[in-house]
Amino acid sequence: MIKAAQPQQKYLYLLTIKELIIAEPEALKVYLGELQELLMEQASNKDANIRSIVAECTGRFFVYASDDLEAFVLDGIDNNNPLVHATFAKALTFSGRHS
Repeated sequence: MIKAAQPQQKYLYLLTIKELIIAEPEALKVYLGELQELLMEQASNKDANIRSIVAECTGRFFVYASDDLEAFVLDGIDNNNPLVHATFAKALTFSGRHS
């Protein structure tokens, strides 16, 4: 559904995911694979607002699922695409802010 969405819809979907991570991160752990796919795909989005939300979602979720997301985050940081690399580097700043 999100893959076919317009950019503004993608932004709204990601905002909803961010709110879920803040409110009930444990509930999203069962969707970890799908979330990783979505976040990696959107990390290279040309829209800086979407990349920023991806970074925040990744960083905040990392706080609650660091064992599960460590390889994912490192893959993002090591990515050759500069947009993906920057998005995941920014995600690390959110991993220290869990309020």
